[in-house]
Amino acid sequence: MKIIQYEDGSADLVFEQNEINTLNDKKRIRLDAMSLRHLGNTLMKIVHEWNLRFPEKIKQEQTTEFSEIKGK
Repeated sequence: MKIIQYEDGSADLVFEQNEINTLNDKKRIRLDAMSLRHLGNTLMKIVHEWNLRFPEKIKQEQTTEFSEIKGK
């Protein structure tokens, strides 16, 4: 999976065909402890970069359990 973020702060999640096949077949992705550790570290880096690129208005937004997440 690649995460491509644009200058306006939006992003695309792009999956390779083998990842799509795994999700369709298994309905999950299983990670061993070390892979989960690496994924967590990578996600932290991505989150940091996202926050640098968000417009100021979005940087001030707060997320709660009631926040709606809309995909396009």
